[in-house]
Amino acid sequence: MKTLATIIALLALMSTSLTASARVQPQAPLKLNTSISHPHLPANTTQEVYATVRVTGGPAQATSERAPLNVALVIDRSTSMSGGRLEQAKNAAIQFVRMLQPTDRLAIASYGSDVSQEMVSKPATPQNKELMELAISRIELSGATNLSGGLELGVQLISGHRSDETVNRVILLSDGHANNGITSVEGLANLARGTLEKGISISTMGIGLDYNEELMTQIAVNAAGNYYFVEDEKALAQIFEKEAKGLSSTVARKAVLTLTAGPGVEVLGIEGYTFRTKGNKTTVSLAEFYANQAKDLLVRMSVTTPADGSMKVLSAYLSFEAVGKDEKSAISKTMSASVTTNRELVQKVDTGVMKRVQQAEVARNMEEAMKAYERGEAQKAAEIVRAQRQSNAAKGAKYDFADDADFARVNEELAEMEADVQAAPAASTQGKRSIKEKKARAYEIQMDSANF
Repeated sequence: MKTLATIIALLALMSTSLTASARVQPQAPLKLNTSISHPHLPANTTQEVYATVRVTGGPAQATSERAPLNVALVIDRSTSMSGGRLEQAKNAAIQFVRMLQPTDRLAIASYGSDVSQEMVSKPATPQNKELMELAISRIELSGATNLSGGLELGVQLISGHRSDETVNRVILLSDGHANNGITSVEGLANLARGTLEKGISISTMGIGLDYNEELMTQIAVNAAGNYYFVEDEKALAQIFEKEAKGLSSTVARKAVLTLTAGPGVEVLGIEGYTFRTKGNKTTVSLAEFYANQAKDLLVRMSVTTPADGSMKVLSAYLSFEAVGKDEKSAISKTMSASVTTNRELVQKVDTGVMKRVQQAEVARNMEEAMKAYERGEAQKAAEIVRAQRQSNAAKGAKYDFADDADFARVNEELAEMEADVQAAPAASTQGKRSIKEKKARAYEIQMDSANF
């Protein structure tokens, strides 16, 4: 029988081992998960194949390790922001200022027909915070909507303060349509892409029911930021708080995903994300990751198979900088498939991937239906939604997710959507609300399968 002293010594040794293990095995700042739709492919054929690439942020770091923020607030002060809307935006912006730490920097710009530098970038010290709040409070209604000018000024104000440690973000507010400066969705999307190439991401907040949601969404998507639909300006404070908490919990920066297609493989598209392809390599800039934030990429490919054997379909290489570390980190995964003449094997698919394919179809057709509705084609919008419900049922039966609770809930949502587009004109308040809500819903689904 072991003596009491021996037992105590063993327990102490176990405790020391566990503590050391916890120290040397910290949780990774990012996780990379990949799956392919068809693990077995028929020989000598060409077909579409899908891959899912999910990147997830790790847990929040200690406050002392938080990355310093380098932010510009760009506030719409056009006359359409009257009726208390500008005052609510200013109050929310002031609350945002109060959430910053002395190591953060903030610049403030506003725009109407012209653009104004309300405050150059300054550290968020207690004294400077008072000046920031004063600058925000003095913004007054004026002019039309030179959104591109405001955005460019915001980028300019923080560009000189980027460093290897900062999280760089422009937060853009608007309640209308861009009608001065660059006004097209394509032009503003190009501006956003150029901003991301400088290491600056953009989050957009659309206020009310009259702004151009496609424009605001595309700016956020092309600059790897977030898009928010805010119907009631009184909710702006909550949105600002959500954005601030997200930025403050950043666990990784400068994330870039590189996909390398194998022989006979061509990347045709990536749902919801902008990408660049050169040769067999496709790159996607993912910018920052908050704690526990997930970004889902659905990759569509054309695959031409050889006569037999196995083939590398797609490799995923994720590079990033972890907050609190100077060196770059990387994770890689490879997706392969066997090539066979066995008919039973080629019928096997990854159900999880096919569910994600169907989710992306739902998001795409939600948006298409709302575009048709917005054009005054309510019947066509209803037909698109009805067809999507039928597609969900057919694919659910084929790929064994007919009893999935999420799809059952979304089918009910689609049924309500079908009724809504036939109940009120698109130009009515109810119609405008439906358009904004469903397009925002489509965006959320495309970004992360957990939002389905």
